[in-house]
Amino acid sequence: MTPVAIYTESYGAYAYSVCKEEDGSYFLLINEEPYCEKGEVFRGTFSDVSAKLEEVKLAQAGTPED
Repeated sequence: MTPVAIYTESYGAYAYSVCKEEDGSYFLLINEEPYCEKGEVFRGTFSDVSAKLEEVKLAQAGTPED
């Protein structure tokens, strides 16, 4: 079974999706690319990934577009 997007939103130039995997873990997609930290896809509970989404949005809000 492929991951399922359970939450999506757009914020500025970015599209975010929180996806659930078959094993019950969640991960974040930004513009259809998995969000990675230290070279690994960031996975966690829904709460973990939702908190990371807010953190990423704040960081990206301060970054000018190319």
